[in-house]
Formats: sequence, structure tokens, C-alpha cells
Amino acid sequence: MGKVVLPVGVPGPQSLADVVDDLDQRLREGRVEDYLPIPTGLAPFDEYLGGGLHAEDLWLVGGMQNIGKTVAVVQMARNVARSGRALAIVVCYEHSPLYLLHRLLCLESIDPSRSRPDGGPSVLRPEDGGITRDAIDAAVVGGLQRGESVSFEWLVDRVPGAWEVWRRIQRYLEGLWLILGDGRRTTADVLELYVEVAQERG
Repeated sequence: MGKVVLPVGVPGPQSLADVVDDLDQRLREGRVEDYLPIPTGLAPFDEYLGGGLHAEDLWLVGGMQNIGKTVAVVQMARNVARSGRALAIVVCYEHSPLYLLHRLLCLESIDPSRSRPDGGPSVLRPEDGGITRDAIDAAVVGGLQRGESVSFEWLVDRVPGAWEVWRRIQRYLEGLWLILGDGRRTTADVLELYVEVAQERG
């Protein structure tokens, strides 16, 4: 009988002794990321996860359409990126990076210091420094109809409160990657490559 060869990429078995040795080596080298969760910024979720996201864990977020999965994941990624603890990579199989940018612009318009009567955070009105998707659309369409040369800076100049929101986003511009996934091409192997690219860039 020939030697058993595992498929490429499939890890071999580890004895319990091997796992203990691995843990000992990690502790001696100061690689304690498994014990230092990264908070998502969503308190109930962090409590459920034991303080936040842990290295080498995989969580699948599922649910019915239009219940806020994308917004929740983008908000968690934004919170991780803002913390500076790790690079956050969002691969969305439904929405484009541009759509996610619009969601972030709106998200940064939430004023956590104010609250609604039900206790939830208050979204700032445009006159108070908030941005809505309608305000973005109206500014761009109006500028194009007037024949103006529009740009991102032009847009930020014309949407009330946009400069403050943009300053908030600038804090994590390089710490958050947005990727449009493809149901056939963006496989688990491709996701692993994205992580490897991030590691190469430090």
C-alpha cells in the first residue's frame, strides 16, 4: 500500500501534544492574537463573540433580505479599521464598493451624542451636518444638469456637512478594503489571496 497523500491545501492532523507545543511557541514569541479580540463596536455582538473578533475564527452572517446585514458588516469593518488593530477587508457579493462608500458616508452622519425617543442614535439632518444618499444624488444630478465639472471635492463642497463626515472617513482610508465579489470567481482561495496581499503590505 502506497503512502497516503493529502490534497493540496488540506492540513495534516495534529496530535494534542503538537497543539500544546504550538501554543507554547506562540506564547514565547508573543503571538497572543487569539487572546486579544478586536471589538466590532456592536456591543451585543461583541458580547456574544467573547469580546469581539478572534484570529483564525470564521463567522457567517446570514438572514433575510433588507434586514441590515450589509450595513452591520460594513459598520463592524469600519470600527475595526478605525481601531488601527487590523486591516478590514469587506468582500460584498451584492453591492459595489461605490455603493458601500455611499453607505459609509451616511453612516458617518450618525451623531452618537444624540438619541431618538426610542434610545437609538440620531441621524443628523443635512442642516445639522448629516449626509443622505438623496443629498449626494441631488448634488451630482444638479451639477451635471448645470454643466458643471464635478469631482469628489466638488461634491463634498456642495453637500452640507460633508467635510466633517469626510474627515471622519479619512481616519481609516487605508485600513478598509472594499471588494466586489463574484459568485463564481471569488472563491475561498481568492479570499485567502486577499489576506496574503494584505500581509505582504504589512
